[in-house]
Amino acid sequence: MGMDNVYLQKLVEDPGLPSDRVHLSRKLFIKHGFYNSIIGTELKLGSLSLSISIFPGDTEGVISVSTSIMKQLDLPDSIKLNISIGDNKIRLGPLLGMFAKENTLEQLRYKLFVSKLKNYCQQEGIILIYFSHKEIDLQKMRINAFIYNFKNKVWENRFLPFPDVLYNTGIKSFPNDQRAKIERLLPVLERLGIKKINSQHDFDKWETYCKFQKIPEITPYLPKTVLYNNISDLDLMLNKYDTVFAKGCRGNNGREVIKIIKINHHYNYSFINFNKLIRGKASCLAELEERLLNIFGRKTFILQQGIDVINANENAADIRVLLQKDINNNWNITNMALRIAAKHMPVTSTVTGANAYRIEEGLLKCGLNDTEIKIIKTKCWDFLYLFLKALEKEFGSFGETGVDLAIDRNFKLWFIECNANPAKTVAMLTGTKEEKKLSLLYPLLYAKFLAGF
Repeated sequence: MGMDNVYLQKLVEDPGLPSDRVHLSRKLFIKHGFYNSIIGTELKLGSLSLSISIFPGDTEGVISVSTSIMKQLDLPDSIKLNISIGDNKIRLGPLLGMFAKENTLEQLRYKLFVSKLKNYCQQEGIILIYFSHKEIDLQKMRINAFIYNFKNKVWENRFLPFPDVLYNTGIKSFPNDQRAKIERLLPVLERLGIKKINSQHDFDKWETYCKFQKIPEITPYLPKTVLYNNISDLDLMLNKYDTVFAKGCRGNNGREVIKIIKINHHYNYSFINFNKLIRGKASCLAELEERLLNIFGRKTFILQQGIDVINANENAADIRVLLQKDINNNWNITNMALRIAAKHMPVTSTVTGANAYRIEEGLLKCGLNDTEIKIIKTKCWDFLYLFLKALEKEFGSFGETGVDLAIDRNFKLWFIECNANPAKTVAMLTGTKEEKKLSLLYPLLYAKFLAGF
């Protein structure tokens, strides 16, 4: 299990036990120095703490509790979980919470991602719960959450304690009003001692650039970037670079990205709107600025140097890396892939039709030979080592992140952006069977580390 005082057990309700009684297998009872019985021990599940009496039980791999205790835990009978024994305390868990949209149950029934996640959680003894922001009761320290009952094969609604850890993934896809309420809740939950897989659920592109620009080891990898304030910023960048990207500071999946190409005295631009390619032309800088402001509205955006990247049949390519921590708090490269944009598309997101390949296959499609591919991969590894140190120094601890890198025609490596809420799409498209499994499993193992299991 990774710790010599943590055990995978089955939690079983025993109606014949007195109200404060817990039976621990005789083997564990003796191993941890209990004799005959222990009265006044603490039993913890997430934020819940109960005073119990421990007695030796006869069944290995089972922790039996009274009906009264099971009612307070409000867990499904026969659930697999971890128990941690020490300091006159038994902890059950870890209890891992995930935010869901307000129609929670419908999401859980039909999503393959959720189905796989719950199965991996059962395998690791992690108690996975889903809930919407409206179901949190801060006074009672309880959540009206959904938990899967493996015995009855159904999602059940239960009134559960606050979790040990939050896996704050997927929040960016929520409706704006729900996302705003969750963002206000997160600091409150953190102050209550609930840990998070990632210290934040998104990055501001301008903030990221400013912080990384101060780190000498990272600076050479950064394309020139300015925050748009007025037309002079456009003038500056387009006088210096023939291609410039305007990007929303908090956009993702290729949204809020506009490619601008200066040709003689006019400007061609293209962007994606509802997965449809939109192309236009501005005859002067003032007209271009007007178009950009119409598209971005009140959102802040950056202007970023365009990179003359490697390509396949004139379709731009970039590298996507999925980095994740394991149960020992060590970083791993779970998946490294190359994405090739769809024809005429200004971005390489798979949402907009880009194709994804394993890194070696993708680079071959871009015309690189085996020696050049080895050089590129080594450059990526070297940068990622520097990046991870910079990331956690500037933004706090993370359990996973996605990194987008570009390679120009001279094989120089460029950092494009990082994602605090990395989709597993590319890993699922290009990964080995083991990589696909680990992309879902690593965050769960890291949750066990955070929770002390």
